[in-house]
Amino acid sequence: MNKMKYLKAFMAGVALPVIVCPFIFMWLAYSGNISILEHIPMYFIPMIWGLWNVMLIAIGKNCVIKNVNMRQWVHGGLLGLLIALVGLYVFEIDMALFGISLPQAYWMLIVAPITYGFVWRYVVLPLNKMVKV
Repeated sequence: MNKMKYLKAFMAGVALPVIVCPFIFMWLAYSGNISILEHIPMYFIPMIWGLWNVMLIAIGKNCVIKNVNMRQWVHGGLLGLLIALVGLYVFEIDMALFGISLPQAYWMLIVAPITYGFVWRYVVLPLNKMVKV
């Protein structure tokens, strides 16, 4: 039994957002939308990713989906859907950042789960394997 399994899973899940989020913050500052950071807790995204990966590892073999690749896709897609729903309806990210109307913002409910599924499968899964989780 690996005693540090959940810590390793948390670190593997946090790795990508910790690298990408500072660039997003710089882009927001450069584009003049820095005030959006006062209303949207974007700094929680790495924590959410890490805890989501810990939850995936904790569920592990008890999951209904037995195929590891499909489990990663579904798990990442669910996180993408959750973040898209919260971002769209609670914080209105699309309207504030990109200036698009609500009917166009519904595309994020399709694009975000697919994108998160890709990232979860092709980035987080290899990171999990690299740290031997």
